[in-house]
Amino acid sequence: MLGAVGYSEEVENHWFLYDYKSIPFEYAGRLHNAFGQYNQIKEPYLHDDNGHEMVYSVNLFIHNKYRGCVSVSKLCRSFRNRDYTLFQYFAQYVKKALYGQLRNSRSSYAFIKSDLHALLNKAHIDESRLINALKDLAFIINDPQFSWVCIVIRANDESEFMSLEYYISSLEEKLPACIALPYKNDILLIMQLPLLDEALAAALDKIVPALKTVGLSIGVSDRFERIQNLRAAYRKACCAIETAAALGEHDKVYHYADYVLSYMLTRVTGEFQLADILPPGLSSLLRHDESSNVCYIETLRCYLANQMNTAKAARELYLHRTSLVQRLERIFEILGTRLQGADERLLYSILLHMLEQNGDISR
Repeated sequence: MLGAVGYSEEVENHWFLYDYKSIPFEYAGRLHNAFGQYNQIKEPYLHDDNGHEMVYSVNLFIHNKYRGCVSVSKLCRSFRNRDYTLFQYFAQYVKKALYGQLRNSRSSYAFIKSDLHALLNKAHIDESRLINALKDLAFIINDPQFSWVCIVIRANDESEFMSLEYYISSLEEKLPACIALPYKNDILLIMQLPLLDEALAAALDKIVPALKTVGLSIGVSDRFERIQNLRAAYRKACCAIETAAALGEHDKVYHYADYVLSYMLTRVTGEFQLADILPPGLSSLLRHDESSNVCYIETLRCYLANQMNTAKAARELYLHRTSLVQRLERIFEILGTRLQGADERLLYSILLHMLEQNGDISR
């Protein structure tokens, strides 16, 4: 969506162009629906904007590819016959301007996006050229007070991007210190931020509500200092989305830091299934819990999580300390070990986390 026309009561019978570069990003849900219904229409059309108001729109096609549309709303006043003709002329001027913009797009942003795309594909790039291009775009280089974050925006199976150009231009308008580009089936948002947790949270607050309305998932990498590490950051953001999906979580915003342990644990069994690597004693505890009202597995998990502090574990389990000690003696007997070694405790803690992640136990 490229723009909209409004009506001024101060100047009688005059329409005017709203003073912004694109339709507000908050309208993404409405635009997504309109795109799905009308983006193949070649002639000007009148439609109901999802119950909001009547809108007259002209889709813009360049080389037979949909590039957006311009719309005029009936919100201010009813349409008059001459409005349709005038607005069609207006749309043609917008199309010419857009064509010129596309034809002359070899700007600094175009160069830097080409280099970033090459980085993502593991291609060799001239590092000094990349750094100079970032400087030309007013990004800060080699300042320990700033870092980069990569965000992956992904359409779910049941949805699709209405227009990559719309999302990319809107994201870059919302977040000035960023570069947005398409990659594979995703949109990548590469941001430079001060080293403050509040800075990332504030940036996400500007875009997440609108992206959620159209069912898009957002993966967030951890911070990285050098733009040359972009590919690793991209994969981390992807892994956050993919790991959350495997766990059946549906929050829509997934931070790699929250899923790194789960991601690692999905790869530690190698050629074996989880059941194949459980020590016999731990398998016996699982069988015990299947036919008992007392959950030994949860008791063991709580005990290890509290660094083997029986007083803290007893409070968390709502048990008397003496009762917990007696239960632990029975657990150690079944396990065949008292878990005295640090490596052994680490192993059992990891296995319990994997069992929980696998759905074999629950807290």
